[in-house]
Amino acid sequence: MLELDCKTGWNSTYSMLKTAMIYKYIFPHLKHRTKYPTANLYFKNICAIRLTIYDWLNSEQEEVQATTLHMQTKFEKYWDTIHGLMGVASILDPRYNMKQIEFVCPLIYPNNAAQEIKKYKDILYDLVKEYQSKSQ
Repeated sequence: MLELDCKTGWNSTYSMLKTAMIYKYIFPHLKHRTKYPTANLYFKNICAIRLTIYDWLNSEQEEVQATTLHMQTKFEKYWDTIHGLMGVASILDPRYNMKQIEFVCPLIYPNNAAQEIKKYKDILYDLVKEYQSKSQ
């Protein structure tokens, strides 16, 4: 197991380097490996941006409110197009399943979270039905 260096002890540096030497042939291969951003990872961030925009709309500073209003208009156009797809990708991620949707929807849609959760489920069910019909 890789060990971290501790600034107060020389032996931790030795242990870290000794362990790293075991993996010295792997490290060059890792630098060539590209990380692919996927929709399921960005859903949480997109939701956080949406919540922040709504917080800024309630700012006491008029300039912040005015700027945020323009941001909201552009963001909502993007949100309407992409949130369903990203939400389904989040559901399909075994780390999240419905947990992330059930956590985020009441924050974003405080008045109708249950309806929005159902919309995500319906999108997923429609995709499964489409897949089933094509696979037969």
